[in-house]
Amino acid sequence: MTLNMSVASMSRHGSMQEPLMSDLQGSPRYSNPDHPGLPPRHSSGSVIAKAMHERPVPAATNPLANDRWDGAHQRDQGKLWTPDRGAGFYQTERERYHKPALVSTGKHAGHSRVRFVGLNQTKLLYHIWKRDFFTSCVQLRLPVVVAAIILVYLASFFSFGVVWYLVFRLRSHCVNGFNGFVSAFIFATETQQTIGYGVRSPTDCWLSAWIVALQSIWAAILNAITLGIIFARISQPKQRARTIFISDSAVVARRDGMLKFMFRVADIRTTQVIAPAVRAYLYTWGGRKTAEGEKIPVRIEELDIGYIDGMLLLPLVVEHSIDERSPLYGHTYESLRSLGAEVIVTFEGTSESGAQFQTRQSYLPSEIHWGYVFVEIIHHAKQGETQHTVDISRFHEIQPQTGLKMLPPGASSRKIVSAIPKSVPYPVLQENTLVLSNFLVVGKRNGKLSLMFRVGDTYPNQMLQVQVRAYFYRWKPHISIEGEEWPFTAWELKITDGLMSANQLLLRMPTTMVHVIDDDSPLAAWRNGRAAVATDSDSEIVVMVTCCILPKCSQAFMHSSLQDLLCVQ
Repeated sequence: MTLNMSVASMSRHGSMQEPLMSDLQGSPRYSNPDHPGLPPRHSSGSVIAKAMHERPVPAATNPLANDRWDGAHQRDQGKLWTPDRGAGFYQTERERYHKPALVSTGKHAGHSRVRFVGLNQTKLLYHIWKRDFFTSCVQLRLPVVVAAIILVYLASFFSFGVVWYLVFRLRSHCVNGFNGFVSAFIFATETQQTIGYGVRSPTDCWLSAWIVALQSIWAAILNAITLGIIFARISQPKQRARTIFISDSAVVARRDGMLKFMFRVADIRTTQVIAPAVRAYLYTWGGRKTAEGEKIPVRIEELDIGYIDGMLLLPLVVEHSIDERSPLYGHTYESLRSLGAEVIVTFEGTSESGAQFQTRQSYLPSEIHWGYVFVEIIHHAKQGETQHTVDISRFHEIQPQTGLKMLPPGASSRKIVSAIPKSVPYPVLQENTLVLSNFLVVGKRNGKLSLMFRVGDTYPNQMLQVQVRAYFYRWKPHISIEGEEWPFTAWELKITDGLMSANQLLLRMPTTMVHVIDDDSPLAAWRNGRAAVATDSDSEIVVMVTCCILPKCSQAFMHSSLQDLLCVQ
């Protein structure tokens, strides 16, 4: 594991650019006179409208939060409301403001919105039906499938009825009991369905024998195809996915000091999903150019999802840690919006019958709320009760994180990202639980002027081969003896904890790491007082901690770089 830090922000979680004060102060309060808490009714061209329509709806104003809300009220919420896909607010916003997306949200959540052009649509549909006929039939709506099968059978009965009528008219000695076309139609139906009422029958005639044989073969083929389509359509686990809830919005907030991207999932059936798997992907437009000049229009990066409950007995808030390994690292609301970013979440599982299914949800930047958390919906059983409860009516609701003010999305995201965490990581096995102090200090240690910082592990004894290194970067032009100009000079600082080498740490307890500022130190000038330290105010110290995590040795990378004033004591 690798953990880097700078002079100013000696935290494992990192920090970025401070928000502009003009964005944080004097922010006007927006309201809608008809629906307090909802965005105002401005034209789509208004800057205020574009900024504020993307603010989340507070939980207090959501009708789903009303304790007296019942089934009748639920049906009055609108045609777009469904328990698993929310109230359709974001679907309406996408349509109103013409926001492009790869995947739909709301009523048709999970459906691809990609349109293929450059080829005649009729030819494209013909190719799909020709090369993938069975799948195309299975994916039709059930009423369409049933209607199509009825029409096919009626057409088959009618066609063979015409054939038998012609036999009756031209070779009447080949059939018995025929009076006209109705008799021929009934006989065709009896033959294909093997009914045989005994009134109409073929005679010892090769023509009628061949027709009966061909119709029987055709009936077997038709029955096999239609039964296969009906069985596949009915047994398709597509509807099982509708019992998997994925929140219609996502949030970004800090948990135990770590910045997290979060969304909520739940399974409302009492039977268990087998091997559930949740994945998330970040799509950004603008792309990049390869070294060979090839233009890649879209970047697709997977967001690492931590542990999820494999049984899904309770709703679960799925987390993605936004650290230096995360594709979301360094992003704010404005940067994601400028890139046309979209986070697509997929849930895959196997139903009780053994069929695999999948459901998807999509989040645009305006649907990712910074500084918000999900409303608590899990309640422990009260005294005398035997069942725990989940308020599923509030599944999609969010609320501002405690202690944070409601700000416009841009200012809120910058404030959340730039905040210096004041907590330590939660102790979880096989996770990065290292923590570094927020500041470096300069002071006396054993009578010698020293540079000091503290390293700890919130889950002691799971880290092996812990090594600590520190590097000093002096950002001043430097010309080498060969005449080459360098923008900075870098030195490695000798680090010890006073008892053992920095390459042999045992983080059973928090440890103060020390660099003695002696004559050989790159910081030797600092012994002349604060004025000498101030000359290096634009310099930077980066601390790196590497280790292996039990039970298997793997590396992680954490980096924090923010210049600030050095704390001198």
